Amino acid sequence: MKKFLMMLMAFVSVFVMTGCGDAPEDVVAKWGEAVLAGDKAAADELVTDESKKLNGLIILLASDEDKKVETRKKLDEYQSGEIVVDGDNAEIKVEGKTEVRLKKVDGKWLIDLKSLVHTKDDSGEKE
Repeated sequence: MKKFLMMLMAFVSVFVMTGCGDAPEDVVAKWGEAVLAGDKAAADELVTDESKKLNGLIILLASDEDKKVETRKKLDEYQSGEIVVDGDNAEIKVEGKTEVRLKKVDGKWLIDLKSLVHTKDDSGEKE
């Protein structure tokens, strides 16, 4: 019985550490891994419906070996960025500039890929 409980606790710990993170930064990390792996279905699960069309293009661009290094660097920047949550909206800012926007839809954080294309600085001006 003791072994069973220890195994159960180990399983739950692994599950908690790997599978159930649903904070905005976790969603961005999972999406980034899906993009780098070329897994459009997995990437589509992490973006808004309006953003799914862009996933294919982003995956195609990230499939180039030179772009993979650049994409990985950008994803690392997102992970170290400041997360600002305001109700059902969240932003990841890097050096004060909004890089990624997320929306909470049906209780899940989803990436709004339009934010990667139409990034605005804090003054609201398009860059």
